[in-house]
Amino acid sequence: MSAARWAPALALAGVLCGACSEPADELPESWNTLHHRSASIDVFGVLPAATSSVRPLSGIEGSPVVRNGETVVDVTEAWWDRPSGSDHPDGAHVDAVRITPTGNGCDLTLGALFPDPDDASKDRLDALAKAVTVARAVHPQTVIWSAGFGLAECDESAGASAEAWGAAIVRAVEHAPVELVEVQSDVVAHVIRETAPDIMLARGGFTLGSIAEARTIIDQLPALEPLDVLTFAVVAEDPEVVAEVARTLRSALDAAGMGHVALGLTRFAPTAPATLETPALVSAHRGAWEMAARIALQDVADVAFAISDRGTPPSVYFDADGKPTPAFMARFPLRQMDGDTRVPADDARDLRVLATVDGRVLKVLVAAWDVDAGVGSLTYELHVPAFVPPVVGSVELRLAVLDAKNHTTTSFFFSDLATLVTDPKNGDVRITRTIPVPGVHYLEVERPAL
Repeated sequence: MSAARWAPALALAGVLCGACSEPADELPESWNTLHHRSASIDVFGVLPAATSSVRPLSGIEGSPVVRNGETVVDVTEAWWDRPSGSDHPDGAHVDAVRITPTGNGCDLTLGALFPDPDDASKDRLDALAKAVTVARAVHPQTVIWSAGFGLAECDESAGASAEAWGAAIVRAVEHAPVELVEVQSDVVAHVIRETAPDIMLARGGFTLGSIAEARTIIDQLPALEPLDVLTFAVVAEDPEVVAEVARTLRSALDAAGMGHVALGLTRFAPTAPATLETPALVSAHRGAWEMAARIALQDVADVAFAISDRGTPPSVYFDADGKPTPAFMARFPLRQMDGDTRVPADDARDLRVLATVDGRVLKVLVAAWDVDAGVGSLTYELHVPAFVPPVVGSVELRLAVLDAKNHTTTSFFFSDLATLVTDPKNGDVRITRTIPVPGVHYLEVERPAL
């Protein structure tokens, strides 16, 4: 990304950063702020082709909601503020939207869409078409429709045959095309595959909290055919568990001769940390934890999407007024790295690091989430060997900080601009910064044109 695109945001940094110096929430007195971590980045290293490009994995659940008896589609409501001066159509770069039957009154349940699945003339598909249309407005690569039942009072036709439901779902996708349909019934899946083989199917729906739990479902995987994406959710204390579970399932699918099946996370979330009391810190922890999980997932091949949670205000991502919380703001940096070529980066204890090279610019994401350690901040040093020729005396650094202070900030900007002196012997660069815990740093280091 060129510096010109960021010029308006950089002009504001001096004004906005003054507010940033004031703590949004007091950290517990027992928290230590003197911890140090080190990591290195190999800008000449090569990663396996299957995981060499950054995937944002920034999906969100974005179904409509019912307010005062009217259906309101909220996917675009204050969610995608653009960086200042940008002509990009969205801010957070959501790459997948999942439309579900839950939390929407009766509009999107199968019973509401199909009062009589055997009679196509009675289909009521306008609500689904509207939800898909608005999901497309945020330019995702994938729209997922979770076709299911909701409240019992909605599903007056739930007693219809599985064959009838399969045929009805095919009609729905013809009316409102989506990239992927989630179904659970074996019969429904077979009906869809036999009558409309171009419809991509997602199946599974497992909730897993560890590698051990993932291993318990391995024997069930072949019976899920036909499927194109295996769906699962992970709730865990450590974000690394998300990648460990995904890696376990990936290996199991390959071993079962199901290498064609991709992985899809329908939810990933942390267990609630006991040490946090204020909403801003809880939200910042969620954002940092999710970012650490997304970074870890970069090492797992064939993850088609990762849906973090429901975004409807009020939620973990938006307050009652629709203002984005720290959990949502922490999503923004990945759009800067989408499709970039990854380079090897060490993870330091308590930190997850993602690095890419885009022309002359090194981009780095650092996520610090471990609040249960009682650490209020971490000072880290990133060592980048031979980043520039020894004759180059300095490089430019830009840093954006995303933490609990973002509960009053609705834009993503660089608040720290610096010139770093390089090692005259070998062109090494060392970057030392202090990251709040919980928090996310996004850094750009630019080599001068030679």
